Amino acid sequence: MVPFFPVEAASRGVSQTLISAVFSCFAVAQMIASPLVGRLGPVVGVTRLYNIGIATAGLTTITFGTLNYIHGKNAFVVACFLVRLVEAVGTAAVSGCAFTIIGLYAVAGFGMPFYVLGGTMVGAALLNQWMMPPLVKCERNAVPFLSMLRVFARSFKNWLCLMIVFLYSFVFITFESCMALYANKVLGVTPSTLGLYFLVATTVYALTSFMWARLSEHSRNPYVQMSLCLLATTGSLLLIAPSPLLNTAPRWWLLGLGQTLLEGFFGGAYIPCFSQMLQESVRKGLADDLVTQAFVSSVYWTGYSLGSVVGPVSGGLLVDAYGFPVMMTCMAGLALLVWLLTVMQAVGTACSEGRRCPSGNETEPLCRA
Repeated sequence: MVPFFPVEAASRGVSQTLISAVFSCFAVAQMIASPLVGRLGPVVGVTRLYNIGIATAGLTTITFGTLNYIHGKNAFVVACFLVRLVEAVGTAAVSGCAFTIIGLYAVAGFGMPFYVLGGTMVGAALLNQWMMPPLVKCERNAVPFLSMLRVFARSFKNWLCLMIVFLYSFVFITFESCMALYANKVLGVTPSTLGLYFLVATTVYALTSFMWARLSEHSRNPYVQMSLCLLATTGSLLLIAPSPLLNTAPRWWLLGLGQTLLEGFFGGAYIPCFSQMLQESVRKGLADDLVTQAFVSSVYWTGYSLGSVVGPVSGGLLVDAYGFPVMMTCMAGLALLVWLLTVMQAVGTACSEGRRCPSGNETEPLCRA
């Protein structure tokens, strides 16, 4: 819905703030549901809960495609909110995108992408139920949820990774909810062409994500990689609009280049976060079992959903008040702040590794930044 829904809604007189709120309401429900999913998964069965969620998301996605037949602006907005809220419950444990079908909008109108995507998701749920091995129920951990949360919260690494997860969803959901109108009005980029931008950018993410995962997996200090990628992310955010700080005129190729760099580098900071949070939680005393994995997953997706809640609304307000380039500049500033914290953690990890593995030479420093 990213490349064309904002354009369709704006043609009905819906403001950017309300358009962004449609994205945010999804994240609100997802944020509330994520902790419940984390607790229910080990009890109900992860496979069963996953398939129920993806089937629900598929059916509501199909329903969203029919909302174009509602003529009144207010009724259309209310229906969008209601359907997105139900969809969010189904996708609390499911994350997926289908930008490659966006060209169907240009061919068959508003409803077709939702029908195809929703039908595909329902089909995927049926296929998963048949093919996926069941992850059976397990005994609930005797450690209360709040006690697990206190153990998790004792680590700065966990907070930093959670901040990166928050930033990731904040940036992408805000950018996606606001860019379509900017691209259409300022650059003359049509929704179908914008879909090609997303196809190229997400293909770059797919090609680079494996590399980032492998590098972080074999690194003793993945925060070095994460900090470098966050710095590149900051630069790409400044390039997209472009930022008023660059004093450069908007160009379609700047939008495409910035979006592609954003997809290519942000994954290098985001991808290691879950494994780092899980390892750190176990190191702090939580059991290395399915319950802890479900707990960390629920905290992870709660942080992700929180970014999706705060981002579109605040971004929409900034766009309505100051314009898209200023909003992107503010997000670049936020990314720069998280980059600084990640650099501090990278240095701290390097110092810690140096103390654990001192050199035999007494004159050499134990900490090599």
